[in-house]
Amino acid sequence: MELLFQQEWDDTKLYKKATNTVREVLKCHHCEAQIYPVNWTEDIERVYAYHLKLAEKDRYFKLKPLALGLIGLGLLTVACGVYIILQL
Repeated sequence: MELLFQQEWDDTKLYKKATNTVREVLKCHHCEAQIYPVNWTEDIERVYAYHLKLAEKDRYFKLKPLALGLIGLGLLTVACGVYIILQL
């Protein structure tokens, strides 16, 4: 058997980040089937509770090139505005 914890991702046009939602899957390699929580025994519940405490929730946030370009364009606009005001 294999217990997997999978973290969900929020992927948009501007950024990609890890959410706080973690899904768990228990698979049997002998019969190639997923074992649902309704069918778990007390031993499986204890192992699950132990590993859930150990499962780290990754903190991940990455800006995509479109977001970086928009931030750069905004900074360039502000810099040009300040330059024009100082020239007056």
